[in-house]
Amino acid sequence: MATMVELERTKTLPIGRHPKGISGFTLLELLIVTTLLAALSTLVVNRIGSGESRELQSQIRSIVSSLKQARRKAVISGKTITYRNSEIAPAVSIDFFPMGGSSGATIHLSHKTKSAVIFVDTITGQINHHFNKTSP
Repeated sequence: MATMVELERTKTLPIGRHPKGISGFTLLELLIVTTLLAALSTLVVNRIGSGESRELQSQIRSIVSSLKQARRKAVISGKTITYRNSEIAPAVSIDFFPMGGSSGATIHLSHKTKSAVIFVDTITGQINHHFNKTSP
């Protein structure tokens, strides 16, 4: 007499399916997607802000270079040299003297939400600049 062995069949469900028909995302999937979105948004925000900064930095480099050249020319030639820039509002006019000093000035620059200040010292004629915090 042969005995029959009945095999119990178990149902296998596709990945991501729950027995009661409830579907959704696992916690791991949600964490991975959230992390990727955070990383991408950080890159996008940095790219947008840096475009504005680059344009302002370029303008500052150009003005500072011209100011230093005028100061150098005054010291080397032994004559007063006047730097004029009408592209900046308000227009700027600074005298550089043969001993290295200047008439002094503070130049305010801005581009969209970024701003910067260039200082020309009266006594030494030294030129410095710095960026201000983002304006509203």
